[in-house]
Amino acid sequence: MINKKSLSEKNICSKYINPAIEKSGWDMKRQVQYVKKCLLQMDTLLFKENCILEVKAKELIFPLPPLGEQKAIIEKVTALMGLCDALEQEIEQSKGYSEQLMQSVLREVFN
Repeated sequence: MINKKSLSEKNICSKYINPAIEKSGWDMKRQVQYVKKCLLQMDTLLFKENCILEVKAKELIFPLPPLGEQKAIIEKVTALMGLCDALEQEIEQSKGYSEQLMQSVLREVFN
């Protein structure tokens, strides 16, 4: 069974979040380019006082899907995580059945 808490941020993004966002119609490459451009603009402020950086960061506009789409993404990710949990349980159950079968076969062979 996979411990979701042990998943890295990269794993969560690549397996769950990015596919859901792309399925909603977002152009990920364009959005990433935009965010990088904004962050590069902020980079020049890193050598200034923290208060200036905070004000500039608050002024940045990051594109987000409408609230309804955000909720749909969360619902889809939650449903997929539930499916992952169910599959993990089935795998564990199958492993148990395989072990029982192997023990049964070995008992037949050696008895």
